[in-house]
Amino acid sequence: MDMCIKRQNMSSNRLYGFLNRCKRAVKATIPCGLSERHKSIGDTGEKLAVQYFKRAGWKILDRNYDRQVGEIDIIGQDQEGIVHFVEVKTVKDINPGRQLEPVERVGSQKRTRLKRVISIYVEEQGLYKRSIDWQFDIVEVTLEPFEIKVFENMIL
Repeated sequence: MDMCIKRQNMSSNRLYGFLNRCKRAVKATIPCGLSERHKSIGDTGEKLAVQYFKRAGWKILDRNYDRQVGEIDIIGQDQEGIVHFVEVKTVKDINPGRQLEPVERVGSQKRTRLKRVISIYVEEQGLYKRSIDWQFDIVEVTLEPFEIKVFENMIL
């Protein structure tokens, strides 16, 4: 209630400054260098990938598993019991002039971060102790026309 009264009494310059600070705070919650549009496209791709894997009989163990060293988009377990660590790359449409294909955008720095966060997950969940196999996959989602490509057992 007080907030509404204060906002009504603010001068237009103060209100403009307040709104800009709010916008900056919202942008600060989006990971390094991603615009809201890119974040939204990425989230859509991840949701579609999760649906795809569920239809294939996977159990989704975790989404956006985040540690200080990095993040894994999807962690799932297939019907054979193999745990899959999945990095999802999404593009809006097919663009023949694109410099890098989505699967090529998982560069050496990203792979290093993924190795670290996967090793944390493997340790936390005791996958080695339980002799559970795991692998790293990259999923490429194209929204228009819709297509999902899965590149399994990629080298980290």
